Amino acid sequence: SSDDFVANNSAYFDAHPDMRAFVDGLTYVAHRGDQSVGRFPDGGQNFYRMGRPTIDQANSLLTTDSLCGQDQNLMDLQGVTIDLAKGWNWISHPLAQPIGTTQLSDEAQRIVARRHEAYRDTRLGMTGTLKRLEAGQLYKVEMNASDTYVSEAPTCQGDMPIALMPGWNWVGYPVRGEQTVAHALDSYRAAEGDAIMGQDGFAVYSGGRWTGTLTSLRTGKGYLMRTGTAQTLRFGTPAVALNVGAKARTRLAAPQHTGADKHAYPNVMGVVARLHSTSAAIPLDRLRIEAYAGDECRGTAKADTLIFITIYGDGGERLDYRAIDTTDGTTYAIEEADTFATGIIGQPEQPRSLTLAGPLPTTTNVDTALAARPKTAGRPQSYYRLDGTLAGHAAATLPPGLYIVAYTDGAYGKVVITK
Repeated sequence: SSDDFVANNSAYFDAHPDMRAFVDGLTYVAHRGDQSVGRFPDGGQNFYRMGRPTIDQANSLLTTDSLCGQDQNLMDLQGVTIDLAKGWNWISHPLAQPIGTTQLSDEAQRIVARRHEAYRDTRLGMTGTLKRLEAGQLYKVEMNASDTYVSEAPTCQGDMPIALMPGWNWVGYPVRGEQTVAHALDSYRAAEGDAIMGQDGFAVYSGGRWTGTLTSLRTGKGYLMRTGTAQTLRFGTPAVALNVGAKARTRLAAPQHTGADKHAYPNVMGVVARLHSTSAAIPLDRLRIEAYAGDECRGTAKADTLIFITIYGDGGERLDYRAIDTTDGTTYAIEEADTFATGIIGQPEQPRSLTLAGPLPTTTNVDTALAARPKTAGRPQSYYRLDGTLAGHAAATLPPGLYIVAYTDGAYGKVVITK
C-alpha cells in the first residue's frame, strides 16, 4: 500500500513532505531515459508510454496509429510464467519490476547471482546478500521440488540496455517471446570467439555467424555470454504483434533428453571437438560422444565433423570421454581427458582434438579377465580402470592398483601394478 511505502521510505518523505499524499506508483528498471509512463485514463488499469511527459497534468496525448486507430503504446501487462524444475535452473525474467527473493518459490533453496547469493535458512527463511532479482541478469536457482513462478505485471520492452564487460557476463533475456540467437543478437557487435551458453547448449561466433547447439533464446531463461570488448547489449524483439487482450503465458519448453541431467549441477561447460581415429575408421554418423565423471554421464553429443558437447558439473572433476557405436553398442575409449571448468574448450577454427582408441572391455570380457591372464601373443596397448575409463598406455606411468589391460591382438586381461 502507499502508506507502507511511505513508512518504509521515511527519510525521503521527511525531506519531501509534499509527496506524502501520493496515491499510486510504479517501480521499473527498464527505461530508455526519455519516456513518460503512466495510467490512462487517470486511475485506469492500463499503463502506457505517454506521447510526451504529463507531470502534474492529466495523462493524455497518446500516440495513435492513424491506419488502425489503435494506440500503439499500451504496455504489456501479461506477465510471465517461469517453470522451475527440481535441481538447478538458469533463469531470468522480463518484468519491469524486480522480483524479491522471497517471492520466487518456497521450494527455492539457493539463488546465486554473479556476486551475491541468497539461501534458505531453517530459522530465518530466505536470507543472504541477494535481495531481489533484476531484469537482464542470470540467476542460478536450486529447487527442492518443481514449482512455477507466475506474475502479471508490466514487462520490459526488450530494448533495455545490458552492460557487458570483456570475459563472461551473467545475462538475462528480458524479452517476451522466443527467437533465434542470430535475431536476438542482431544489434550486438559480435567478434570471432564470442559465445553464449545456457543449460540447453551453447553457440559460438565463427566465420560471421553463430553456430552450435543453442539455436534460440527463451523467456524465463538466463545465459552466460562471453565478449572480447566492453559494449552495451540490447536484445532484439520477436517479429510478432503483441496481443494485449490475451492472458497467454510464456512457458519454458519441455526439457529434452540429453543423456545427462542438466538440473543436477549448477555449472555448464562446452567443448567444441573434432574426432580422430588411431584404428579403423568408423563412420561418424554411427557414433555418439559421451563425457563421464567417474561412472556418471555428464554430457553427450552426436558425432559430426565438429562436435558440440554440453557438460554439467560442479567444478574440478576429471572428465573422460567415450564413443558409442549406436549400431552395435560397442564402446570405444578416447585417449584425452579434461577437467571440468565453466567455459568453453576449443573453437570451430581450433577444435579440441579427441583421439578414438580401441574398444573398451565389455562386462563379459572383464569377468573373464579377472579369472586369469589370457593366453595372448599381443603386446599391452592400453590400460583401463575397473570402471572402464582409460588410465593410460604405459604401465610405468600409472599409480599402483588393479587394471584391465587391452592387448594389440584384441585380448583383455587383469594386471596388478606395484611400485
